[in-house]
Amino acid sequence: MANSDDSHSTTTAPPAAASDAAERAGQGRVQAIAAAFLTIGTPGLFWLTRHPRPDAWWLTVGVIALLALAELFPIDLELRHESHSFSFAKVPTVISVFLLAPFVAVLARLTASAIVLIAVKRQPPIKLVINLLAHMLEVMIAAALVVLLRPPGPFGVPAWGVAALAVTAGDAVAAFVISSAISAFQGRWEPGLLSGVATGLVAGVPDVALAIAMVTMIEAGQAAAWVVLASGIAFVAVCRAYSKIRARYQAMQLLDRFTRAIAGAVLNGTATGALLSETAEILHADGAWLIVADASGTRRITAVDAVVAEAAAEPLDEMIARHGVAAARLETDDGPLGDALAAAGHLEIIYCPVSRDETRTVVLVVADRSGSVRPFDDEDVTLFETLASHAGLALLNVDLVNQLRDEITVTEHQATHDALTGLPNRTLFQARLESAIEGGERPAVLLIDLDRFKDVNDTLGHHNGDRLLREIARRLESSLGTERCVARLGGDEFAALLTGSPSRADALGLAFDLAATLERPVTVADVEVDVGASIGIAFESADGIGTDTDTLLRQADVAMYTAKADRSVVEIYSADRDNYSPQRLSLVGRLRSAIDNGDLVLNYQPQVALATGEVVGVEALVRWPQPGRDPIPPDEFIYIAEHTGLIRPLSRLVIDRAVIQAARWYHQGRRLRMSLNLSPHNLVEPGIVGVIAGKLAAAELPPDRLMIEVTESTVMANPKRTLGLLNELRELGVGVAIDDFGTGTSSLAYLTTLPANELKIDKSFVFAIGSDPTADSIVRSIIDLGRNLNLAIIAEGVETEQAAETLIDMGCRFAQGYLYSRPLEVRAFEHWHANHDADRHAAGRAGATGPTAFAPSARAELN
Repeated sequence: MANSDDSHSTTTAPPAAASDAAERAGQGRVQAIAAAFLTIGTPGLFWLTRHPRPDAWWLTVGVIALLALAELFPIDLELRHESHSFSFAKVPTVISVFLLAPFVAVLARLTASAIVLIAVKRQPPIKLVINLLAHMLEVMIAAALVVLLRPPGPFGVPAWGVAALAVTAGDAVAAFVISSAISAFQGRWEPGLLSGVATGLVAGVPDVALAIAMVTMIEAGQAAAWVVLASGIAFVAVCRAYSKIRARYQAMQLLDRFTRAIAGAVLNGTATGALLSETAEILHADGAWLIVADASGTRRITAVDAVVAEAAAEPLDEMIARHGVAAARLETDDGPLGDALAAAGHLEIIYCPVSRDETRTVVLVVADRSGSVRPFDDEDVTLFETLASHAGLALLNVDLVNQLRDEITVTEHQATHDALTGLPNRTLFQARLESAIEGGERPAVLLIDLDRFKDVNDTLGHHNGDRLLREIARRLESSLGTERCVARLGGDEFAALLTGSPSRADALGLAFDLAATLERPVTVADVEVDVGASIGIAFESADGIGTDTDTLLRQADVAMYTAKADRSVVEIYSADRDNYSPQRLSLVGRLRSAIDNGDLVLNYQPQVALATGEVVGVEALVRWPQPGRDPIPPDEFIYIAEHTGLIRPLSRLVIDRAVIQAARWYHQGRRLRMSLNLSPHNLVEPGIVGVIAGKLAAAELPPDRLMIEVTESTVMANPKRTLGLLNELRELGVGVAIDDFGTGTSSLAYLTTLPANELKIDKSFVFAIGSDPTADSIVRSIIDLGRNLNLAIIAEGVETEQAAETLIDMGCRFAQGYLYSRPLEVRAFEHWHANHDADRHAAGRAGATGPTAFAPSARAELN
């Protein structure tokens, strides 16, 4: 017969007293199951007695002997927690049901099983009864099938099928009995317990074949049957030898695993739990524990589900501690510790000291093999002693490792925390931010920079600056609480992490609260110090794509510097204010290629005389079209050019194309003045006047046909150098215009000395004409100023006739805006210009009036 028993999950502690009631209940259910099977089987036994068969006493004795030998010397295989025992009991079973009387066959099986299970294996009563019932019903069913199905005549091929069926049915019934008993004990049906039946059937094919051969020869009276039996016994011996070799190899593997597991556990602080669980699992023991005896007494250390617990020693532990053995020892219920084992609910234990000195003794104990295949044997003792030796070394290292771990903890804390304030540092902050992002949250980062910290350091010294930083850290921790991470990134820069996908309103509210907290005076060295803070906020993007810790910190840094520059205290990151965003930087290479390939184009917006509508000039505006998409805004790519060294080739391109186009129109008879803007970088560029002069000469364009526009802020940024360059342009004959007048920083003293020809009123004032009295006053003042300084005035952004009429009334002579035309490419502009002149002359002949109904008159020109 081939048995398969699934061992229960290995625990590392003996059965607890709390489970006694459940165990008694389970035993009661098993007794009921046993009574039921006995009741079912008894009629079958009586039925078998009605079918006698002549048999020989020597054959009966031989069958009993073979059955006992098969049970005593099985082939044991242990795969993970599942134990398989192949006993080759099918050979004598088949012989008995075919050659002995059916009832005698059952008695032979019961006799052999009782001898082995009681005298050798010493099974407890309840387990003994279930196994005897299983064996009885197994042979009873097999014998009954043989009685009912065996064809008359000699033992031939048809009888072979009956033999296979009888053995299979008997195995299935026995497996059902065992599974039912185990399920009854556990209080629930365990269908997995029947999984070993298929394995047993496959493994039983060789012994069924051997049994068929022997029955055939015995019925035929052939002596060769004993040769077949001897061959079968030799085959069993070879299999048992292979099983032992395989077990030794597995033991070596388990020892290697044990060593690795304990080494790792010593490092991570779980040495005791790992030692007990690994020892119990390797030896297939129901329990494992440590006995520790020292000056404070004897106690037991267990581990259940990796949780280590300490309890008072039991009498068995006291006896083991007193024995003082130096090597591993196996104790069973018939040995010196038998009574103590029975009292503790164990059948067998192995114990061995793992550590012993003058002050303390530690003993490792395992109890009861969890499978029913076999008890502990000498090989288990040898393996256990080896494990105990490794365990002793591991436990000796635990104290040293704990000491090292404490030192590592201190070192790790120092590596992830700021030494001055005790706050997390940049490394730990980034780690927590990354964890929040990976966890699917949309965190917000607040970057906090003190505004006047340098003054404190310079005035009161660095030691007082440190005191201030500690106070700032305390306030931040108090305001943010323990559930939020606040860190010092370095210097006077702090950061706060808001997890849980905070809203913009929540983040802004918290930031302003922090700013108010930090604005309160701090007393340092008997001096009340006022230090404000600028706070930048960055949010993880809604889709989470392309956002990482470095990006969020950089964006918060950009927002913080925006708040500092605008003196707005708190700012949320905006890509429009990020001059170094990855998107903008990605345009650098494309812009360089566009300049080299001539992909940039110039658009021209007309400048007209308000009174007559005559086109007196154009402003050249550079554009970067994108095939199939909207063009890139000039503010975006011009800024990039100014900050990446591309402004020089870009300006050269604009100057060259504008001068060439102005010359072409000039030679065609269109006397239009070409206006173009110069960047502040161009105004400090050596030789820029020479470049412009060279372009004018090459195109044969009179210098007075070119107007260079600069902003007043550009002039005031470096007045001396700018004035020198503008004077050179005037000496060359090129006009100079002050662009966006009224929006920047200017000085009337410089304005009177500027070599300018015209002022351009910024469109922000022109848009508000007629609706805002303040704007009207500003525009009128600029016109009066320009008239008094003999400067031509151009109003930008004229979009309505009402605005044009108001400007005429104020004395403004020239305008530019969408009322006349948006910026156009060269051919579109030329077409518009021709139509505009035709419309203007037609309107003049019809006698129309108004700013868009121009009458022919003397030509108006910009000065």
